[in-house]
Amino acid sequence: MYALKEKLKELKSILRTWNKEKFGIIDTKIDSVSRTIHDLDLKGEATDLTDDEVLNRSNLWADLWQARSSKHNLIFQKSRSR
Repeated sequence: MYALKEKLKELKSILRTWNKEKFGIIDTKIDSVSRTIHDLDLKGEATDLTDDEVLNRSNLWADLWQARSSKHNLIFQKSRSR
């Protein structure tokens, strides 16, 4: 049983590291993507955006939606765990 307990402890630390690398801090990601979208919107008001910038903005909106959805799911799971 001791060996199993130690393996589970090691697995826990590995999973935490993987989670931070894969998903990061959701709030920080939402803020940075929102700021980037806002900057592109301001640039678009001043001048026309290139096709690459329009595509980038579209991808950023998809990333923002995914990050907000992940945050919502995380909050929902936390509420159910209590």
